[in-house]
Amino acid sequence: MKVMICLTSAQTMANIIPIKHFNPDTVAIIKTPEYENAAVNLAKFCKKKSIYFYEADPVGAYDIEQLKSAVKGILERYANAEIILNITGGTKLMAIAAFQSVFASVDVVYCNTDGGKIIYLSPEYKEVEIKADLSISDYLESFGYKILSTESIERIENFSSFYDWILAGNYGVFIKGVEFFRKKISDSHPKWSVSNGGLRLTKEFDKYYLENLEFGKIRFENLNFITGGWFEDYCYRVVKDAVSSEILIGVKISSKQDVHNEIDIMFIKDYKLYLVSCKAGKFDKKDIYEIQTMKDLAGGTFGKAYFLYADKIAPAVAQRAKELRITISRGDNIKI
Repeated sequence: MKVMICLTSAQTMANIIPIKHFNPDTVAIIKTPEYENAAVNLAKFCKKKSIYFYEADPVGAYDIEQLKSAVKGILERYANAEIILNITGGTKLMAIAAFQSVFASVDVVYCNTDGGKIIYLSPEYKEVEIKADLSISDYLESFGYKILSTESIERIENFSSFYDWILAGNYGVFIKGVEFFRKKISDSHPKWSVSNGGLRLTKEFDKYYLENLEFGKIRFENLNFITGGWFEDYCYRVVKDAVSSEILIGVKISSKQDVHNEIDIMFIKDYKLYLVSCKAGKFDKKDIYEIQTMKDLAGGTFGKAYFLYADKIAPAVAQRAKELRITISRGDNIKI
């Protein structure tokens, strides 16, 4: 039997990733009163994955003797098991005390997420590549969030020729066309047709069509697609071309307190959760703060926030994003 000892902290992924990598039969949780919620989330994760878990009595985050006693109790409880001590979580003092308690007797590991490595510190030093099948749902649930719904990507797939055309060096042409259409069209008339730069936008009662000679004709249900809806789909397409892992669009999530939020795009890359906000219309610093807040709450220390905009961004907004370490990119210069 394989048992992993985990020290809880606010960053639950410090334990989730090693659990997914090592696939233990049992997870022994050492928690502190300060991080009771993290311990609850970790226990829920284990239960969902059919991993048995044992919770030791709470210890003080800076009480070395309590921590050593908790580790000793786990070692005695699972005396015949293969023990792995994960010291990625917890306070530094907890990690040191736990290490001292088992030194040279069990495998002691640290998860270097940035480097994509599991580092063995004892009995002998070595590094191995992280191999963990981590889903967006796993990531969110470790922070107390759940997915309520996501949008279908069927429309994006149906419009693939349109997005191929934009990506083939026609982004600027399309942006100019959108600006022209915004000024010229009126949704109060049942039928009309306007053209710009080889693009033709047509309304026929309750249907709308966009066409040109290269991508052909696409049909959509309302003008929101042209004035902004296209951009989120386009960004999804760019991410999909760059990332081979799970990607979700229009993700509605809720917290344990039943607070609801929506994230335009989410994906996982290198065991980090990326949260993406896509803006085709007007936006300000408030929108920057929103994606930053969600990154902190649902992505933690390892999470990444991207703010993608269709055309222009005010210098003050760009500066605030930089200060908050949010990656900003215009639609034709997205780098994942």
